[in-house]
Amino acid sequence: MRQEELSKAIRKEAQRLHKELGKAEAESLVGFFRLLVRWGQRIRLTGSHDPLELISQHLADALVMSRELGEVPSFIDVGSGGGLPAIPYLLLEHSPRSLLVEVNQRKSVFLRTAVHEMGLQGAEVKAQRVEELGSPDPRFDLVSSRATFAPTKWLEIAEALVAPGGRVLVFVAKEERLPEASGSLRMGKMWRYSLVDGSPRTLACYH
Repeated sequence: MRQEELSKAIRKEAQRLHKELGKAEAESLVGFFRLLVRWGQRIRLTGSHDPLELISQHLADALVMSRELGEVPSFIDVGSGGGLPAIPYLLLEHSPRSLLVEVNQRKSVFLRTAVHEMGLQGAEVKAQRVEELGSPDPRFDLVSSRATFAPTKWLEIAEALVAPGGRVLVFVAKEERLPEASGSLRMGKMWRYSLVDGSPRTLACYH
């Protein structure tokens, strides 16, 4: 698929979600989705190998993260899988210290390749279970995980990862009840949006 077609789809998705996107940012996202498709033909990373379908199904989360949260000093994503939404978010908001955690060895190799080829300096990949991280020092300003844990379980895990004053993200793909609080974490802002096909999404921010 031509670069221009993918770039147009990415810019259109950004416009739909009211996120400003520069030419260089759009080109870096094209590069990532091309890499994702290329690797996805060898190992299972996503349910689709169509870059336009991947953009329509997966880019929205990263765009909303970027639009609402901006750049942060440190960022951790747990259960990163094929790098969605973590890598597109990092391509838009260059956190100087970021960690992608993925227990699957083949997926973690892809993540390391993507971090290297996309020039994400300061990003590290660890192929281990999040429980093995313990309580990192220093902790992270932004803590994220998508489609890996139930919201309540994820908040329990995230509490050991988030720095004082930091934020924890919970993604919900359907009308699932979100906890008001968990441990020391309390729900803050919440953003509702949709995918291209109209599927509802919610991003909740706890602190």
